[in-house]
Amino acid sequence: MTIEERIAALEDQAEIIKLKSRYGYFADTRDFKSFCELFTEDARLELGLLGEYEGRGKIREYMETTNARMPWFAHLMHNPLIEIKGNEATGEWYFMVPCDLKGMSWGEGAGWLQGKYTERYVKTAEGWKIAYCKADFNIVSSHAKGWYEQKLQF
Repeated sequence: MTIEERIAALEDQAEIIKLKSRYGYFADTRDFKSFCELFTEDARLELGLLGEYEGRGKIREYMETTNARMPWFAHLMHNPLIEIKGNEATGEWYFMVPCDLKGMSWGEGAGWLQGKYTERYVKTAEGWKIAYCKADFNIVSSHAKGWYEQKLQF
């Protein structure tokens, strides 16, 4: 691999990290329009009991309805494992989301969501986009009861 190829790979990796950071930021600030622009037109978003959504339009509909019912959350994503092959890439990230579960059928009050994202990315004329995102939840619990005592099946 040439030095130019290595630099390009590092730049692509940095752009994908920024893409995922924007995912959390736009979700947390309720900027659903900008959130949906992070995805390809035909992207797929799989969120367990929260549903599966195909295409930007369906993803935005989910964000503006189901997701908007949670009054507050803060996406903390870490430990990215990113593999880049040309104009396509894959990534896995752990996430921890402190949140307010009010409005959700499976919780109430302060809560925790924890799990792993599995994703595919595509480099487009506008930059890297998310083509596929799946969230596998390990923890969905209230803060009061704690994630160990109350591990809800999700």
